[in-house]
Amino acid sequence: AQCDVRVDFIDPTGKKMNKAEFDVHILKGKKRLRHQTNLNNINTTGSGEYTIKISMKDSDGKKYTPVATVPFDVKLVPDKS
Repeated sequence: AQCDVRVDFIDPTGKKMNKAEFDVHILKGKKRLRHQTNLNNINTTGSGEYTIKISMKDSDGKKYTPVATVPFDVKLVPDKS
């Protein structure tokens, strides 16, 4: 089955910083999927907990529904040079 997927990169304040949209093909009978993508030009707005939100387009093809979130911490360290 083919699915439309969107990945949103969200900063600690909840602002969407970047997104990527692509198609994935899920093989019949498989429960898991591994996919790599590049999110170009990602900027940080400061230290804090960022989130990657993964959404799939509904069967009617009109809207995306969140299916997973991946939180991660970013700590900006001052340059000592």
